[in-house]
Amino acid sequence: MPPLTTHLPEFAKCLPWIAAMHIDIGGQLAVHAEDYLSPKELAHFHQFKHLKRRHEWFTARLICKLLFSRYLSNTHLANSNFVWPPTIQKFGCNDIATVLPIVYRSIEVLPPNLSLKGASQLFWQGNILSTIYLSISHAGGWAIASLSSSGPVGLDVEEPISHRPDFYESYFSTQETLWVQQQIKDDLSISQLYTLLWTLKESYLKTSISPINNICDFANLELKIDASLFTVSKHLPEIEFNPQLHILKLQFSYAKSTFVPYAAFSIMPNLILSMVAFELNTHLEDIFKVLREDNSLIHKQNYLNRLTQN
Repeated sequence: MPPLTTHLPEFAKCLPWIAAMHIDIGGQLAVHAEDYLSPKELAHFHQFKHLKRRHEWFTARLICKLLFSRYLSNTHLANSNFVWPPTIQKFGCNDIATVLPIVYRSIEVLPPNLSLKGASQLFWQGNILSTIYLSISHAGGWAIASLSSSGPVGLDVEEPISHRPDFYESYFSTQETLWVQQQIKDDLSISQLYTLLWTLKESYLKTSISPINNICDFANLELKIDASLFTVSKHLPEIEFNPQLHILKLQFSYAKSTFVPYAAFSIMPNLILSMVAFELNTHLEDIFKVLREDNSLIHKQNYLNRLTQN
C-alpha cells in the first residue's frame, strides 16, 4: 500500500527536504574531510575523540550541504511533487560526487556562536541563512537531515528500546500511556509505540519554537494522535530503511493551548523516524518566544489565555 499524500498548495512552495545516508558511507568519505569541511568545521570535526561520533557528525553535515547545494541549483523543484510528506532521499557516494569540493566548503553547518555550542545553523559563504531551517538526527547506523525554507522543522530518529515503568511515567502523560495501551497490536510493541511518541516530542523540541526547553518537560507536553494512524501499520514494509513517510494527524497541548504542526513518521524494523514542520507565523513565533523565556508554568498559562481571548 503506497503512503498517503496531501496536496498543500500554500505549503508546497517551500516543502521541507529530507535525506539520509548510512554512517559507513560517511565514514569512508570522512578520510578526506578537508574536501568537504570549512576550516571552522574541521576544527570541530577533530575534537571528537570517538570515531563513531565523528562519523555521525560528519555524515549529517554532508547531507545538509548536498541538500542545500541542490536548493541553490533548483534541482529540488524537479524532485518535488508538492505534497506532504516528502520522500526521504537516500544519498550515496555518487550523489556526493555531483558537487565540487569548493561548494561543500562554502556551505557550513555550525552553531551561530564561537563556542560551537547550541543548535547548528546553515551558513553560505560565511553568512548565516536565517531563513533556512534545519534539523539533524542519527541512530541505528543512519544520519538524517532536513532543510526547510517555509518554517521551523524538526526530526528525530531512534532505535526502540524498552524502559522501566518509572521512565514512561516521567516522560509521558496519563492520556498518552492510555493511548499506548489501546494501540498495542501484534505488529507494534510497547517500546515502538512509546518511541514513536518520544520521537514526535523530540522533533517538536528541535523545531526551536517549541514551548518547552528540554526533555525534562516532556510529560507536560501532551501529544494526541488521530486514531486513523494505525490503519497504516499493517502495511509497513520489512526493509532496513524505508524512504516513504506516512502522514500523522496530531496535536500538541501545553499550558491549555494546542499546536497542530505538519507531521509524518516511518516505523522500520529497528528504527523509528518522526518529522514535524510548521509554516512560519509571526504571531506563533511571538507566543513561543515568551514560553521559552519564562519558566513559570502559571505565567505561561495566563499568557496563552490572554492571547486566546484577544
